[in-house]
Amino acid sequence: MTTKHFSFSYAEELYNPTKLKLALTTAVKALTPCRDEFDSIVVRGVSGTTFGGALSVRLRKPLFVVRKPSDKSHEGTNTLVTGDGQPKRWLFVDDLISSGQTFRICKAVIGSGCVGYYLYSGPGKVVWDKWKKKAVKKRRRVG
Repeated sequence: MTTKHFSFSYAEELYNPTKLKLALTTAVKALTPCRDEFDSIVVRGVSGTTFGGALSVRLRKPLFVVRKPSDKSHEGTNTLVTGDGQPKRWLFVDDLISSGQTFRICKAVIGSGCVGYYLYSGPGKVVWDKWKKKAVKKRRRVG
């Protein structure tokens, strides 16, 4: 019998329960002081849904998942956003931002209203685009 070995190095925080708990605790600690500044969390993809779903429960904020056009919902339709209502002041949550493509897609689908983003990979980084309430470890303009 052959044993398969899988590696999830790009987002190991999500697949190890101890690291996921630590990443969530870090995020909640960073975001709680500003939780009234956003009304919802927006994510994309499996890793975003995994972390964003747990974070939305901890912060008691609705989650919106921007899906790929090829993803079919249970009804067989190409629903681009899964969520209840319309986010007005949303926080973008992702593992990292490289080219900014994921953020631009979410912004195009959801519309304006992104007030900042949280990056959960590594030590966790909070960047507030519109409010200057938090010290920012790393600032990068996207979109």
